[in-house]
Amino acid sequence: MARGYRPGRTAKSIVNGVGDVDVTQVGPKARAEVLDSFESAALIDVKAASEDAARRPKTKLAGVNRALRRRTERREERNTLRADRLEQGRLWRATGIYEKTPHIDLPFIGRVLVYLFLAGLDFYVFAEAWAVGADSRTGEVDWWVGGLFGLVVFGAGFLAAVQIKREMVAVRQRELLREMRSPDPALVVLAQSRWLTVSAITFFLITIALGFAVRVASETNGYTLPMVMLAALVPMLAALAEIFLHDPMERQEAKPNLIDGVLSRRQARIERKLEVIEERRASAIDQVRAMYEADRRILDVEQHDIGIR
Repeated sequence: MARGYRPGRTAKSIVNGVGDVDVTQVGPKARAEVLDSFESAALIDVKAASEDAARRPKTKLAGVNRALRRRTERREERNTLRADRLEQGRLWRATGIYEKTPHIDLPFIGRVLVYLFLAGLDFYVFAEAWAVGADSRTGEVDWWVGGLFGLVVFGAGFLAAVQIKREMVAVRQRELLREMRSPDPALVVLAQSRWLTVSAITFFLITIALGFAVRVASETNGYTLPMVMLAALVPMLAALAEIFLHDPMERQEAKPNLIDGVLSRRQARIERKLEVIEERRASAIDQVRAMYEADRRILDVEQHDIGIR
């Protein structure tokens, strides 16, 4: 029941008068109509308060729904455009291509962690080399310049490794097609570009050589030649790891990502909030109706006691 509600108070007031209106001379039907009007007004107030409480969550929910719908449409569009590539990946996997190429199958998060570690290692090695050559300290501008150069070397090694792995897979694809008695005509060999591969490898090796030369030319503070050479191998290690981890035939449909998950959770929270508002609205309406139903019974009793039928 509503806070402060006293059963029969409204009914008793209607027996004699409502505000400045004297209803002592009217019949029981008119008094019941007055009570009905009070109930209608109370229900209108409850519904208005509920709609006001739900207005902002509904606006937020509409925005979240629009964002999710747009992301879903873009994802479906990307999958449609990549349908041929996805089908090629499926067909080649069925031929056993993975048995003929060096590959380490790590989950996506595992590959990301490996890449982050190797990129950080490249950053540090080249930052230190540049700082030594420029006679700077850790954290100074020259140190950061060297670190950024290290990331450039990592990127060059990444691209070179991707091209090398692509060439390797293309060679294995041709071998498989020659071994098949009746190859599927839908199978397409990966496009090759020797010029691009050679250019990527050359650029990668030049960047390593420049970093090595900077470190050797500095001739400082206890860094021996073997130590410098070992540091120069770090970018090659990153490229080798990419050769083993990269899969040119990995073709996956675009799926909901972290942003979609955040939006979906926000959508669920808002929907739950609206459900709670609706539950409270329904409960308040039931309380109002129960209150006025009790008042109707009391009104009947009061009118009976004073002889009004």
